[in-house]
Amino acid sequence: MTFRTPTAMSPGLRLSLPPGIAPGAEGTIAFQWNTAASDANATAGARIGTNDPSLPELAFSLSAKVISPIEFQPMPAAFFSVYQGEAAEKVVKIQNNETRPLHITGITPQGTHFQAETREVVPGTLTELRVRVPSGIEPGRFREAVLVHTDHPSYPSLRIPVNVLVKTEVYVSRESVQFGRVSLNQLKAAPGLIDLLTQTFLVKVQRGTLALRSLECDVPGLKVTQTPPSGPAEVFRIDVALDRNQLSPRPLTGWMKIRTSHPRFPELRVRVEGELR
Repeated sequence: MTFRTPTAMSPGLRLSLPPGIAPGAEGTIAFQWNTAASDANATAGARIGTNDPSLPELAFSLSAKVISPIEFQPMPAAFFSVYQGEAAEKVVKIQNNETRPLHITGITPQGTHFQAETREVVPGTLTELRVRVPSGIEPGRFREAVLVHTDHPSYPSLRIPVNVLVKTEVYVSRESVQFGRVSLNQLKAAPGLIDLLTQTFLVKVQRGTLALRSLECDVPGLKVTQTPPSGPAEVFRIDVALDRNQLSPRPLTGWMKIRTSHPRFPELRVRVEGELR
């Protein structure tokens, strides 16, 4: 049996094929798999053609649990969503999976809206990074990070993103609704696509309830609805959809105004962007 060039081979997989296998003999196919870009539960495969009419192709599949030298639990980032005046803390565990001990030598915050410190749980193996958002942060979205410095020659610093969202007492879940560029020809060919383009966001109040007194949109050709449709509630769902009866080429650019019963937040504004073409 002789072999042809492998086909349908997964990225990172290399094979070493014997020049041929004599009848009744055995041969070895060696696999070399670079899992650097693989997920934790990785799979790979290859197909190899032969000159044997009874077995014209050999198919191989491989699976592996890929363990990183340094692992972050539950994830390599800290995400916060708090209301103004609230404090919160998240813990990122830094797990060393190598036999060589890993020691944290210091941290450098890249941002001013959080505090961070480390605590060694198992020397050389497990360290906790504690990230805390204090209660005095102003409302806004802040994309920051903390650098964790180590004594590892290949990983001298580990960058862990810190994403902080501080919400006002009345909070809109999206700053804008994005329709993008919508093809009228595609909508004509597949009318059902218009429902998939509906944009949704939430209006929430931190404590108690509020009522929505009106919804106004200065972009023509859009239908705006709220759920629940009336009365006070803790959370409102707002759906912004294209009007099937007003589909013509034009920009979808403007603002939506939401008037509320809240004394401190009587009006909320959401940007609308897109284009019908």
